Amino acid sequence: MEWKYVEQYLRTRTEYKGSGASGETRRLRYTKLYHGSYSSFSPDTAPDLDDFLYEPFYQLMRQRLLGDRMVQEHELGIDEAKVVVVVPEGNWAYRVICDRNAVTSPPLAQRWPEHETVEAVMRASLRDPAAKFAMVAPSTLLNTVVQSLPSETSEWARYWNVRYGV
Repeated sequence: MEWKYVEQYLRTRTEYKGSGASGETRRLRYTKLYHGSYSSFSPDTAPDLDDFLYEPFYQLMRQRLLGDRMVQEHELGIDEAKVVVVVPEGNWAYRVICDRNAVTSPPLAQRWPEHETVEAVMRASLRDPAAKFAMVAPSTLLNTVVQSLPSETSEWARYWNVRYGV
């Protein structure tokens, strides 16, 4: 689970993480995992690892690949993994892939011009999007937890309400 409260990645000049020696190291580290038979990424819809070498997609790709590897290796007894990004509904600077002046990943924006959000692009790139990725508002997460465990979470819910207004 990743908490993204105020992060934003829209930039007029995007930072490509595939350049130079660091970019080559990233490709060496992730190519086999990205294209592996147990990878959640669909080779039909998301064939190029380099498209994900822009934030926030680079971080989301790494988290998804970590989950895939943990499931494959049954690390800590894990048999399924889902990347959940918690981000306020109003944080469009994180949620959208591009606006009039800025873009997160130019190749992904070009590949899926019909998808406006990070969530839609991530879902389009995965073999089983519902099982592998979710983006939820903090209020949705809080309400779900509180409904499941009302007495155990009352103090925690009050803290969230004061701290985050949810």
